[in-house]
Amino acid sequence: MSSSNDYEHSKIFNDITNNEDGLMNLLAYALYKQEKVDWIAEFKSKNQRNPDWVDLEKYQSTVNAKRIETLRDTATRNLEKFAEEFLDTEVELHREISYLEVQKEEGLRLLIELRDRISSHEISQNSDLS
Repeated sequence: MSSSNDYEHSKIFNDITNNEDGLMNLLAYALYKQEKVDWIAEFKSKNQRNPDWVDLEKYQSTVNAKRIETLRDTATRNLEKFAEEFLDTEVELHREISYLEVQKEEGLRLLIELRDRISSHEISQNSDLS
């Protein structure tokens, strides 16, 4: 059974995503859905009942071009912020790896030096015994 709400649901999805795949479009739609969930919770709290189809249609009618643009802008900012944080983390990890590689090289150098000193000391002791 199909209702006018099914049509609105698909229409809103299509309006927000422009029928295009892409993380920004899907995130914009997810933001819309989160707003709708929040609106339903607020509606229940204020009215002591679940919204009916008429209430939901009124809510969905608020999805206009300006709101869609705001959802897309918010999605874009969120993705940019995530990418920036991810890159900052990657840069820091590469710095830490570089530091650890330098420490490893220094540790290996010291071990080789110690081995050479021990070998030199053992040779010196063996020649003293002869």
